[in-house]
Amino acid sequence: MAALISPHLLKRLEQLQLLARRRSKSTAKGERRSGARGQSVEFADYRNYVPGDDLRRIDWNIYGRLDRLFLKLYEEERELPVTIFLDASESMSFGQVSKFDFARQVTAAVGYVALCGFDRVTVEPFPLGDDQVSLAGELRQVRGRKSSIRFFENLAKLK
Repeated sequence: MAALISPHLLKRLEQLQLLARRRSKSTAKGERRSGARGQSVEFADYRNYVPGDDLRRIDWNIYGRLDRLFLKLYEEERELPVTIFLDASESMSFGQVSKFDFARQVTAAVGYVALCGFDRVTVEPFPLGDDQVSLAGELRQVRGRKSSIRFFENLAKLK
């Protein structure tokens, strides 16, 4: 881990978060706002009551004021899947400090920011050598800050 990112930089990266152009369409629960309505604490909107709706979601304060039934809608929170493509071709080994080492550091930084936001991170190194196949499997679908150490260790093993 120390070889990829310094502890000082890790502290600074914890203050960042990834922004997505679109809302997450993932089906897995997470920390990101999505366009779907569902169970959450984040209020989104109201809509008219339709027979068969869950009575627990009726806003009784509005009913008292307007004498009409309205349902509270909440914004579903989903995870944001983050895929990072890492060029591991021979051309990346050029220079005193190889471009591959720099790309690995950037991948570690972006991956750590995503892991701190409880997003699911996948690193896809290409082209993949025969000896790297099992290692690449360890870099797929990583989630949560607790898995960041294992994420860094597996990323450091890539060649």
